[in-house]
Amino acid sequence: MVALGFGFLITNYGFNWRYLFWFGMIIATIGTVARTNLREAQEFANAKLRLKTFFDNHFIDRKILKGDPILEEKVQKKTVFYYFLIQCAGPVPTYFVYFYCGNILRNSFGYGIGDIIYHNFLISIIQLFTTLLLAYLSYRIYPLKIIKVRWVIFSTFIIFCPYFLYRVSTPIHLFIIQLLIVLFAPDSAPASAIFYKYFPIFKRFTYSSIVYALAHAIISIVTSFGFIYCTKYMGQIGILCIMLPIVISYGFGIFYFVKLENMTVINSY
Repeated sequence: MVALGFGFLITNYGFNWRYLFWFGMIIATIGTVARTNLREAQEFANAKLRLKTFFDNHFIDRKILKGDPILEEKVQKKTVFYYFLIQCAGPVPTYFVYFYCGNILRNSFGYGIGDIIYHNFLISIIQLFTTLLLAYLSYRIYPLKIIKVRWVIFSTFIIFCPYFLYRVSTPIHLFIIQLLIVLFAPDSAPASAIFYKYFPIFKRFTYSSIVYALAHAIISIVTSFGFIYCTKYMGQIGILCIMLPIVISYGFGIFYFVKLENMTVINSY
């Protein structure tokens, strides 16, 4: 959103783009200060190192930890796989809303770069408030229920999306389509914490980070090229070649973790 906001100011009001670097420096400074002062994050990231330091300072042989069920807990391959499927969903709606629809604005309605940036800037503001709303709702409603409802609505809408795109006659029509995608796009939020707890404590950060990075890297490449060629030869229906597999895979991932949650509840009794 911030990048689009600066882009809008630069292209429409001659805002000096060099100020963007100063703004980035301020954000980086704030992030660095926050990172160094958040004790929980530091302790979590250095859990193994802190444990090693404690044993060394108290002259305790670390070999006594060998075979410890917590330290040696293995990562379930199914958990990694289904978490990967969930993370694969994120880049697809983003590409569709900001890049694919941007091309429609340019080719069908003669929008210039500045107009497209302003249009997408408005969408990004709505996306920000959607994220805040989801964070608030997660206090009231179980997060997995929220993303299941969003998945059902998004899945239903995306099936008819090619028809709506063929019927688009004004930028407002396209704006509404983008708005619906942003509101109900499949994502791990606000249930990320639920997914993390099924990774071993001492391997949680490593596996969740690697899976996130791999999923976004792979799907970003597949999406950027897939949308181009699928829509080139199949028209607007071609978006389903990318969207439907992602939506279905995301559903499998969600219901896997729902199953794990149900099993946890049953075992707690």
